Formats: sequence, C-alpha cells, structure tokens
Amino acid sequence: MASEPVRFLFDGEWIAKPEAGFPMLNRAFRFGDGCFETLRVRGGKILFLEAHLNRLCAAMQVLGFEGEHGNWKEKATFLLSKILQESSPLPHARLRLEVIRIGEGAYRPESDKTHWIVEMKELEADTYLHSQAISLTDFPDFDLSPGPFSGLKLCNALPYVLAARHAKRAGFDETLFWNKGSLVEAAASNVFLLKGHQLFTPPLSSGCLAGVMRNWLLENALDAGLTSVEKEITARDLEDAEAILLTNVVQGLRQVQVYRGLRFEVNPPVLSRILEKLKSNGGIEG
Repeated sequence: MASEPVRFLFDGEWIAKPEAGFPMLNRAFRFGDGCFETLRVRGGKILFLEAHLNRLCAAMQVLGFEGEHGNWKEKATFLLSKILQESSPLPHARLRLEVIRIGEGAYRPESDKTHWIVEMKELEADTYLHSQAISLTDFPDFDLSPGPFSGLKLCNALPYVLAARHAKRAGFDETLFWNKGSLVEAAASNVFLLKGHQLFTPPLSSGCLAGVMRNWLLENALDAGLTSVEKEITARDLEDAEAILLTNVVQGLRQVQVYRGLRFEVNPPVLSRILEKLKSNGGIEG
C-alpha cells in the first residue's frame, strides 16, 4: 500500500508539497542551519566588505559547509555586485547575504551544499554618522554565555529577537545582554563606554559579536586621540561612564542618552574626532 503523500497546512490552507528551498522545507527555517551577514551600502559602495566576507567564511567553516574560503568569497562578491549593478542606483541600502544548507532531512544533514540568498532594502536617509540619541535598558531573562558560536552571525538568533521585543514592550530603543554580572553586548550592537580619553568595550571572550564596526573603532581609536581597552564591564562601569556608544555597521555610531534613570553626555567633543576619522577612513569605502 502506497504511503500517504506529505501534506502541509499553511495559514489553515492545504497546499501541495512545496518546492525544495521553500521556507517550510529549508533547513534555516527548521533548524537555523545557516549564517548571514548584514552589510551597509553608503554612497553606492559596500562598506567594510572584506571584514564581512572574513566573518561569513568563519561561520561557514564552523557549520561545515562545502567549499573553501577563496571560492566562498568569490561567490559572495559576485552576488553582492550583481544585485547592486542590476538595481536602480541606491545611495543608501541594507544588504543581507544568507547562506543555508541545502536539503531537508532531520538533524543529520543530507548534504553540505548551500543555497545563497541576497536581499536588498533601500534606506530612506543617511543616519550613518548622526543617528538620534537613544534610550537603553537591560534584558534580564537571558544570560548570554560565550561558546563556540560566539562572535558569528548564525540564523538561530532567537535570543536577539526576544531581547529586541523586550526593549520595544518596555518602551526603550535597545537592550543589553549580561552574563553573570558582566556586560556582553546589546541586542543589535556592540557597546563602548567613553570616559576621559579612553574607550572601553567587552572582550570577545565575553561572548559578544565580533562586530565589524567594533573592530574598526578599536583599530582607529588612537588616531582619534583615544585609548581603547577591552575589559570586563560591570553595571557600575556603565553608571560611571561619560558617554555610551553603540556600534553596528548598518547604523554606524549611536549614542545612548538614557540608561537606568541616568542621562549621559551626547555629542561629546571627542566624538567629532571619531566621526571625522570614519569619514576619511576606509569605513566609507568599499
């Protein structure tokens, strides 16, 4: 007797078995079996492209995808260039490059081959260097512990979804992850504290993302007249900071104005030197 065909209900409607790669079948949907990079287009150019490709390749290697670094970089560069060339000229946009494992199966993959997906969304305004100051809170429900996937951007990002949801429901713009009383990162950003002429940020060993903008700021702080220090950061350190900066490659530098009932300095003079360095540096080149 022939077995019953696989059937699916999608929003209450019966549908035939979807094509391979359809969200209900692909492994990113089922298991978070993939990785991604979110890139910023500014002035028609992709910012920090090489840094993004290096981090993407590191994630693909951890996930055991088929291929080698050189081939992965070549394919990623081709796809990103293709979507930019074949779209209307966009001075400001966000690109998402996602790589997922091909096949269905259960936990054991059928293959290590990959699907590559590129998504582009136009950004209406350039807030890269002058974003509005924001409010900040804590995410108390989840300790973000370091592990083998720390520092990478994998498709299983549920803690960050829940943290962002928490911030929205509580009436804040962003929220912080902690681990046993030590700061890790924000839901969508790395965190820097400014005190005098020093910048402090948690080390990668804390479990924070190896952020592209984070790395740029660490490498270029000295040229802006600042000393950068990676160290364990406590709640007291945040309360004693003169300014709090959040960094990610899409939004650039954001300044925190309110945290735990405290108000922090916005647009301190030293920040202008950081922004000038960002403008004149590879930060706004391809």
